[in-house]
Amino acid sequence: MIRHLIPHIEGGPWGGAALTSNGSPTGDEARGRCIAFQWFGLMIEIGVGTVRPRPAAPTCETLPNDVTVEQAAKHLGIQSTAGGRVTVAHRLISAGFKPIRANAFGGLANRYVREQAVGRMR
Repeated sequence: MIRHLIPHIEGGPWGGAALTSNGSPTGDEARGRCIAFQWFGLMIEIGVGTVRPRPAAPTCETLPNDVTVEQAAKHLGIQSTAGGRVTVAHRLISAGFKPIRANAFGGLANRYVREQAVGRMR
């Protein structure tokens, strides 16, 4: 009970899904700062922030025309392990990228270019 007699003030970052919707598939998100005051069981919280459209998840369409597997893995948020490299290569080929050259062991290519850019590079 004594802890309720001592006022408690706390502040920090605040964020999450917004109550509004802009109609996009990703929705809106709110980010800002808040301060809370608690004393005798009464709590007052004040938050100030902004509402912005939630960014879309990165895809192969947002990659540049000339990209390495490591760059694509970092962009897509996939770990650059052997299995991750296979997944990235499959996504790149599905998105219209072509391999430029195989690595030293004849396995997966190191660099891929978008199919439309192949004609311009030759």
